[in-house]
Amino acid sequence: MDPAATAHVLGLAHQLQTASDRARQKPALAQPDPDALRDLGMLATLLREHSGTVGITICEAARRTRFSRTKTSAILNGRRRPSVDDVRLLAKAIGMDPAASDHVLSLARQLQTASGLTRQAPAPPPLAERDPDAQRDLDELAALLRGHHKAAGISRAEAARRAGFSSWRMSAILNGKQQASVDDVFCLARVLGMDRATTGRALTLARQLKAAQSRRTSEERKGRRPPQRDIDKLAALLRAHHRTAGISIAEAARRAGFSHFKASVILRGKQRPSVDDVRLLAEAIGMNPAATTQAIEGAQRLQARNAASAEKSPASIDQTRCAQPTAATAPTAATAFRPNSDRSRPCDDVSDRTLRSGPRLLSRY
Repeated sequence: MDPAATAHVLGLAHQLQTASDRARQKPALAQPDPDALRDLGMLATLLREHSGTVGITICEAARRTRFSRTKTSAILNGRRRPSVDDVRLLAKAIGMDPAASDHVLSLARQLQTASGLTRQAPAPPPLAERDPDAQRDLDELAALLRGHHKAAGISRAEAARRAGFSSWRMSAILNGKQQASVDDVFCLARVLGMDRATTGRALTLARQLKAAQSRRTSEERKGRRPPQRDIDKLAALLRAHHRTAGISIAEAARRAGFSHFKASVILRGKQRPSVDDVRLLAEAIGMNPAATTQAIEGAQRLQARNAASAEKSPASIDQTRCAQPTAATAPTAATAFRPNSDRSRPCDDVSDRTLRSGPRLLSRY
């Protein structure tokens, strides 16, 4: 393919990748509306009872509507908000009469505008607050690219076409609204005719931005999960007293009221135990009061760190799942979403590489 056609194809591929990344992002739900939850439970109950009356199984209903079995089951059990078209197809598939069909369709239309059942992404803090140095590098890089873009005397649309970007991405990079990768900067340097010294400075800024992003991601991951070494210290303390007690894992699990698997993963440091788990396990293996206090304090520190990280991270907010409606309680809804990180698109033929404890007595551990 000639360079122009190649750039156009790469631009289309990048747009598809961006759309796919946005589709995979699942932000947290807002606070559910009790009225909407009641309507969702009523809609699911009507559909489920009618399908059970006529003897149509979930598999048969999914086959008639051309839905997946998972989607059909989620709608009939009130775990998913169906669209009006979905409800219309389901009502037709299970043979509902016109009056019942109108009723479920009215409920579906009410759910379309219900608050708390639509995904609302929490606004992230600005980059200037999270990393001021990265914000300065981003502004300097954007100013550098804007200056050479004006000197080149070409429009943004033309520069985007030559670099294989979309016009929106080109505008976001030049305005400092989006971080450009090293390959993106190299592409723009060729398109805008930047000299070697300026290109080198722009690539240095892009590498610094990439390193800062990796550092922020690593810090966020560390904040979401308790350090493994603290879990290992707690597990080593429990293992040492378990060996001293001279009992098997199965016996320790029986005394503590655990399953064999749970006791094993706690003693091997593969699971973060709760304070109650540590207390029960300490009593089961006969730990002395001083060691028991030390183990419980370690479990409390892990629990406190985990709770603090859950409050700081907006992506770790858990909400209640839509439950089956009963006579006493209204259904509840929940889900936990973690947005995925954006991916950068490498430029056509450019690559950054061209620029730059002791023996164990028990075999079950």
